[in-house]
Amino acid sequence: MSEITIGVLSLQGDFEPHINHFIKLQIPSLNIIQVRNVHDLGLCDGLVIPGGESTTVRRCCAYENDTLYNALVHFIHVLKKPIWGTCAGCILLSKNVENIKLYSNFGNKFSFGGLDITICRNFYGSQNDSFICSLNIISDSSAFKKDLTAACIRAPYIREILSDEVKVLATFSHESYGPNIIAAVEQNNCLGTVFHPELLPHTAFQQYFYEKVKNYEQNNCLGTVFHPELLPHTAFQQYFYEKVKN
Repeated sequence: MSEITIGVLSLQGDFEPHINHFIKLQIPSLNIIQVRNVHDLGLCDGLVIPGGESTTVRRCCAYENDTLYNALVHFIHVLKKPIWGTCAGCILLSKNVENIKLYSNFGNKFSFGGLDITICRNFYGSQNDSFICSLNIISDSSAFKKDLTAACIRAPYIREILSDEVKVLATFSHESYGPNIIAAVEQNNCLGTVFHPELLPHTAFQQYFYEKVKNYEQNNCLGTVFHPELLPHTAFQQYFYEKVKN
């Protein structure tokens, strides 16, 4: 199998534990790198945006006229490569971030987008209000077990799903806010978790994201031994268009 490179955005936040968790998978063909600039990003087949402080990460992407910000938007929306945001990273992948004008002057260019959700930062309170909870896994992926837990540290809250393309992978219950709170979502090439999967011993979500990147690399090629452009039908052009769109 050819080598797969997953990058971890290493501008601020909890990037080293993410790297260590991917190493725990012990996959010889998997290369893990730190991403700090556009060159590093260009080496990646997939990217993780770790937890930390979303406004700080956004400011770090703003240097040199938003060079890294624009490269990340291109990575997500044009190249459509797999990307995973955890906690603050999930905020940065969200289409709508509630009350963002109170925290940032980036306006509509605060987040990178990719997940059609509305999210609220620091929903549960301060660091002292952080908690560990049991996950209710909805996905049928073999990467997940049924007894997984999640560490929620100043976790965001997914208030609304804005598209039928968004799939809920896991939920949890909270004593103050009730059951069926969204913990993990996926939309096309984007994965978002409101918790910190790198702070607990299991590597289920790292395995899931690796499989997502591997499948992307294996499924992005189409070959024909004939010349479809020399016949009147456009069947294969339509098929390839659908492949790119999806």
